[in-house]
Amino acid sequence: MKVKTSVIRIGIAGLSFTLIALTLCSVRADVLTAVDTVLLPITVQDSRGHLVEDLKKEEVKVLDGKNELSVVGFEKDEGSIKYVLAMDTSGSFRRILPDAVNAARFVVNQNRPEDETGLIRFVTNEKIEKVQDFTSDKNKLIDSLGLLYVEGGPSGVTDAIYLAVQMAATPSANQKRRAVVLITDGEDRHSFYKFEQLQELLRQTRVEVFVIGMIEALDNVRNQNFAPTAREKAKKLLSDVATESFGRAFFPRDKEEIQQAASEIAKSLHVQFYVAFRAIDRKPGTHKVDIKLTRPGEKLTLLTQTKYTFGLPLSTTPKDAKP
Repeated sequence: MKVKTSVIRIGIAGLSFTLIALTLCSVRADVLTAVDTVLLPITVQDSRGHLVEDLKKEEVKVLDGKNELSVVGFEKDEGSIKYVLAMDTSGSFRRILPDAVNAARFVVNQNRPEDETGLIRFVTNEKIEKVQDFTSDKNKLIDSLGLLYVEGGPSGVTDAIYLAVQMAATPSANQKRRAVVLITDGEDRHSFYKFEQLQELLRQTRVEVFVIGMIEALDNVRNQNFAPTAREKAKKLLSDVATESFGRAFFPRDKEEIQQAASEIAKSLHVQFYVAFRAIDRKPGTHKVDIKLTRPGEKLTLLTQTKYTFGLPLSTTPKDAKP
């Protein structure tokens, strides 16, 4: 099938980016050639918190106020993915690094032959190292995970995410979904980049971030000023990153939940749904729709934000890059 290229501006959760028809999914190109067509990635979970892998078009309705919009395309993408494993190896991870490595091994072992995975470790904002370049060789990745070790120093979580996203966003010969799998306690003590700069990079690159936030060991006692605790700040940072990038964040409390989180992330890396609909309001700016999910006898929860943007200028170069 000959593919037509159609540039569409969309945004979710305050993000906006350019979609080239059929570079992200297999929705028919002729569906996306209309300038009023918006394409949204959607992620859905069931009442047990598990990823829904069998969503159907008839279970999805898109509403603008009281108006039901015309759904002109619906696809399940199970294609290959290119992702970076970003592993926290700072001092606070000393006792939980083995569990983190086991979770990462599980994710890698679910890779498909065409998937590409790279590995970085991070300690301080000055010590973020590439351990393994992108490869489809699971054995190399598993061996590289075995080389990880803990070092002391103030962790730079935001910087590590920023550089992992940049690494994941490097061009590929074939267009793949791109993601970061981040395993950390989320305690950011010293980063060069601000969250707003990371948010802008996520907007530009479309890299999804999936998080296992191992935050249980962080302090959760409020001081006299009632300032957020270390655990609360870490959870907010990691949750915001996942939301802004269309990813998912998990905060396991024990080894069993760490394994469950790894399993859900492995599924999320290989299943993505897209819904294409005709927008009513095409004025420049950000608009919001409601997505209603209906499945008899089961409660489905939408995890994806549903804002889209028309008419914003294109931007491809991150601002305020670290020297």
